[in-house]
This record gives sequence, structure tokens and C-alpha cells, in this order.
Amino acid sequence: MPTDFIRPVVDRNTPFPPLSGAVLDALAAQAPGLASRRESILAAEAAAIRRVLDARRGKATHSRGAGRAAPRHPAGVIGQVLDRLVPSAHAGDFTMDQVMSFVVGHNFVLLLGTAGANEDTSRGGPGRRQETVEGGKVVASAVTAIENGQAVATLETTVDLPLYFVDANTKVSLVGSVCPSPDGKVDFTLKLGANGHAGRGGAATYDQNVEVKVSLQVDDEAEIADKRFDVKQDTRSDIGGRQAWVESNLSMPGGLAGAGGKPTVTRSSSQATDVEVRNANNAIRRAAYVADGAAIGAKEFWQKGGCVKIEARSPRKVKPGATSRIPVAVKHVKDGSSVAAKVKVELSGGKSVDPALIPKAPGEVIHVAPDDRKSTMKITLTASSRRGKDVAVLDLSASGDAYYAEGGLQDFHGTGTICDLARTFTISGGGNVVTFQPASEKGGSYAYQGVMKGFPVFGKGTYVVRYDGDVPVGITGTGVGSVKTPAGVFSNPGVEKYTLTPREGC
Repeated sequence: MPTDFIRPVVDRNTPFPPLSGAVLDALAAQAPGLASRRESILAAEAAAIRRVLDARRGKATHSRGAGRAAPRHPAGVIGQVLDRLVPSAHAGDFTMDQVMSFVVGHNFVLLLGTAGANEDTSRGGPGRRQETVEGGKVVASAVTAIENGQAVATLETTVDLPLYFVDANTKVSLVGSVCPSPDGKVDFTLKLGANGHAGRGGAATYDQNVEVKVSLQVDDEAEIADKRFDVKQDTRSDIGGRQAWVESNLSMPGGLAGAGGKPTVTRSSSQATDVEVRNANNAIRRAAYVADGAAIGAKEFWQKGGCVKIEARSPRKVKPGATSRIPVAVKHVKDGSSVAAKVKVELSGGKSVDPALIPKAPGEVIHVAPDDRKSTMKITLTASSRRGKDVAVLDLSASGDAYYAEGGLQDFHGTGTICDLARTFTISGGGNVVTFQPASEKGGSYAYQGVMKGFPVFGKGTYVVRYDGDVPVGITGTGVGSVKTPAGVFSNPGVEKYTLTPREGC
């Protein structure tokens, strides 16, 4: 096995390759005309797979309805995919087979293998899509389910070509969980199956089953520290009256980068030739690249919050200079158990945060807000463990608490919203506006002027904020108010009282 494979840059939106190339090639000898239509069949298969996976992504996929023929030649499309995935400097390090096998494993894990819910969509609905080709049809289906307590995800395609007496079935399955165990172990099995018949009465048959056991060890940084692929395959064929079967296996400590050696043929029929052995070895090779893609896809899943989640609630609005204590926990997504992850704590736009690292969750972050009343802050928490990784961002802003004020004195009744008790605010009503100038959050001075019942009014005084413990509950103003009438200006002392009710920030 090659050890210099440079992984392509793949994401979950990379087109999923067709799966039936090998079985179609095996049956072509007994189906005249099949070889010339191979590319159009694979194009239809790729289109059906795309549509079924798009449906699972929740996309609207009405651009091509069932019954319309797919493009005849996907090679150009696949070539464009390769151009996008593989930098030109590395183009010589790849074959299409290697890259497409890697894409199959990577995107199968991200699009289906991370499900784990008991969901059967194989009959109709979004789990099944059909494309028409000359002489028949191609159907793709996707299923996620729980079987015997284990998550199972399956992508299956069926090629049915009555005109050429050909039927072929290809299946990719993942059994197990891609989330690491408490000790950082990930164990799942990939199953790749292909079978088909060609000729009248199914004169030619082909049946191949490949199984890869993927074992990964995850370190405290949620990186893959070690990997192992154990591959076995069984290929049987009856073509042209020659019955042949080959069973072989390969253990790959270290994955593709390890010293796996060459596949070992454990059993074979007397009619098996070098051709059957080479095809069996190619199946193991493809499965190894599928496994490597699946391992990378699984890592991307557990490193992006797929398996563990940070639980921390931002206080959102804090008082200038205030100290906040923020509990931080890390929980497993599936069972809710605590995960003893280390949590890196980073602050931007604030005064201080402590500690910079929680060595083992759960823990607590102590945040001190700056004195600036209009500052915004961001606390970024990054949790890493053998069970996975997650990032949470807590947004905070420093400002005074907001309140709804209501009250007055005698004929004056006013209301207002106070966004910050330490900044100028107003209370108004009945043609009168009272402006408050805080000396602090505990009080200051006020003045008012306006027209009430046709007469000009004005006045000024001082006020204090009433507290119940640390919570503002009201304002009391003491001063002299005046009213200007045709008979002169009349002034009297008075006490104004307002109640404060907390409200959402301004």
C-alpha cells in the first residue's frame, strides 16, 4: 500500500462519487453494449445519490425530476471535482480511484454515518431517488437506523437495465459510533458490497463483500493519535462458465501511513486467476482509502461539537467594573454525561478573565468587566478531550441595568425608560419633561419644564435612588416647583416618587 497519499481537501458538499463502476466492469463481458453505456449509468447513479443526500441535508432538489435522463458523461464533472480537490502541484500523487474512494468514506461519515437516530427513509420520501437511463433506471436510497443497539447508516444503489439483462446493487454501510469513548477509542465497521447479474437468466454473476474495521485512538487534544484498519474481502464470480472466488485480508497498523504490506489471499478457488486476485487486491486498496476518508470525516465531526458540548451561560449585560462568575461544564451530546475536558479561556474587549485554562471541567470562569460603560466583550471557550472538541462564544456588554420608571407628584404623572442609572435620563408626561443628571448610580440632580393645563411649569431639585439590597426599586426627588400664571409665579416645595421596574436592555 502507498504511504505517500496526500489527502485532498474535501468538505461535505463535495459531489459524492458513483459506486457501481467495479460491478459494471465485471459484468460487461456478458452484456453487449453495457461498456459503451457505462459512463451514462454512473452519471445517473451519481445524480441519484446527490439528490438523496441533498434531501437529507434539507435542500430543495427539484431541478431534475424522476424520469429525466442524467448527463451521459460524468468524466468531465469528476475531472472538475479532482481539479478542485487536488492542487496541481500534487496531481501526480493521485489516481481518480484513490481520491474518489477517500471522498466516499469522508462524506459518507459526515452525511449519514453521524446520524444514530432510528430513522428509516428507504421507502419513498426523501430517502429514495430515481434516475432514468437508456434501457432502465438507477435508484439510490439512504437509511439510518438502530440495529441491535448499534447505529447503522446505509447508502445503497440499484441499477436495473432490463434491456441489457443487467441488474447490479451496491451498498456502503457504517456500523457503530464515530464518537470517541471515555478512553478515546473509536471503533466502527465499514461494509462495502456489490453484486449483480448479466445475461438471460442471470448467466453471469458477481458478488463482492468488503469489510473494514476502523480503530482510532484519540488524544487529549481530540486529534487522532493512532489508527488501524483491518480489511477483509470475499469476491465470487461466475462469468463465462468459469467459477472463481478469492478471499483475502490485510491488517494496516497506522492506517495508510503504516507498514501494512500486501494483502494475503487466505482462500481461493482453483479457477481463480491472477485477474481475480488483482481485482480482490484492488478492492482492499479502495477500502483502505474509504476507511482513511471515514477516519478524517469522523475527526471533523467530533472536533466540531458533534460529540461533546460546552455548557456555559453568558451574563450578557454586566455593570461596568462588575465581577461575574460563570460556571462551565462539558457534556456528552448523546448521554449527557460529564466530560472532564480541559477548557481554554480567551477574552477579547474586556478587562480580565481567570483562569486562562480550566484543566478539567466542570469549572468556573471569573470575569471582570471594564469601567467603560459602552464596551463589548467576548469570551471564547475551547474544550478539548479524548471524547471530542467544542467551541462556545459568550458575548457580554457593560452598561447600567435598564428600568421602566413611573410616578410623579399631584397633577404630574410621568413615565420613562432608564437605560443606565449612571447616565442622563428623562421622565415625561402631561406636557412636562423631567431631566435627571446623575452624580452616580445612587442619585444626582434634576430639573423640569413644560406646560401643564395651559400654564408653564418649571423646577429643580435633587434625587436619590432607593435600593432594596443591591436592586434599585425607586427614585425620590426633593425640590421646588413653580407655575407661571397671569397672577404671577407660584412656587412650592414637594417630593416626587417614582417606582423602578427592571426591563430588557435598551
